[in-house]
Amino acid sequence: MSDTAPTFWGKFFPFLRRSKLTEDVKTAVSNQTPTATGQVSTEVALRLSVIWACVKLRSQVVASLPIHIKDSGGKLRKDHKVYSLLHRRPNQVQTAYAFWQTIGLHLDLYGNAFARINENMGVTSLNIIDPESVQLERNKYSLKYYVDDVEVPASKILHFKGMSLDGMLGLSPIVYLADTISAARASTDAASTAFNNGLKTGGFLYTGEVTLTDGQRTKMRNVLSEFSKPENAGKWMLMEAGMKPEAVKGENISAVDAQLLQHRQQLTLEVCSALGVHPSMIGHSVDGETWGGTLEQLNLQWLQYQLNPQLIGMEQELEFKLLSISEQNDLSIKHSVEGLLRADSKTRNEIMVNQTNNGLRSINEVRSLDDMPEVDNGNIIVRQVQYQPLGTPLTSAGVANEPQD
Repeated sequence: MSDTAPTFWGKFFPFLRRSKLTEDVKTAVSNQTPTATGQVSTEVALRLSVIWACVKLRSQVVASLPIHIKDSGGKLRKDHKVYSLLHRRPNQVQTAYAFWQTIGLHLDLYGNAFARINENMGVTSLNIIDPESVQLERNKYSLKYYVDDVEVPASKILHFKGMSLDGMLGLSPIVYLADTISAARASTDAASTAFNNGLKTGGFLYTGEVTLTDGQRTKMRNVLSEFSKPENAGKWMLMEAGMKPEAVKGENISAVDAQLLQHRQQLTLEVCSALGVHPSMIGHSVDGETWGGTLEQLNLQWLQYQLNPQLIGMEQELEFKLLSISEQNDLSIKHSVEGLLRADSKTRNEIMVNQTNNGLRSINEVRSLDDMPEVDNGNIIVRQVQYQPLGTPLTSAGVANEPQD
């Protein structure tokens, strides 16, 4: 929406929301958007199967990625007071998966996701906030949040943003895709109407020179209405007194002539492109494949170009709001994305063997990737004995002696 939308009317019509924050003006987060074919909202958008599938996929993948706190040496800090909130249970009613799936869903639908930070001698819980209950106000050097018209300090709000024009308010995909969503809904309605009518087109019924009475017209309309039902498709209708049907020419066209199927496929591609999901990932075949052909390549490209930027933004917001200034110098909050990078079993086994033989991972580290228990002495880093500097003499056992001065 235009960032010059009237502030006064924006109070009464949420769809007149701004795409940027204006100083000392409250801006609501809303997806209500008028189009030529009607109002588009979050609920309307989710009725389209392609949007449902895309946001479901993205939010579920984000929720399934574990979040870890690590120190500068890469060691997990499970003893940190925030770790269990991010990794296990952020509040009393939600698991970490349910919490992060909802955050991901809000982010994909509204371009903004919010959570309340509750503290009592430290962070005690994180609670999701409905985006439509939030208003933002930018002052000269600060940002204010209002939840149900009550001001909440910015330090108590986790604000995850999507693409933004000012770095403070995320742009809603639903608002900016409103026309595409409206067109998709119109094509769905057209297909539904055609099937409800048994794929029959309307027309005229000539009665010749005979003029029907009001009662006869009512009776004829009832007969035609009954005959037009889908269950009567393929049946014959009795015509009397020289009545003759004639279809409306030039007004009704078939679904084939209207290229309804091709139009729906194009809308699917547009929505998938905007939401950053390859159509094949939600069950749609694509002519002229442009992404990587294998599952490994598809996952890698999706992670690198679509998911990773969102994860980085979330991680930085968590570090900024949940870690103290001194902790931010030594600790980091990261998503574990190794599960998305798994290749086929043959390639994966070759990679693990290579890492173990070259001292990049211990045996127990490799076993943990498949949730296998540790073995004795499995934390020792080993490497093959032949990897020695040239000129280093070997003993009879094949082990290199220390070079002599």
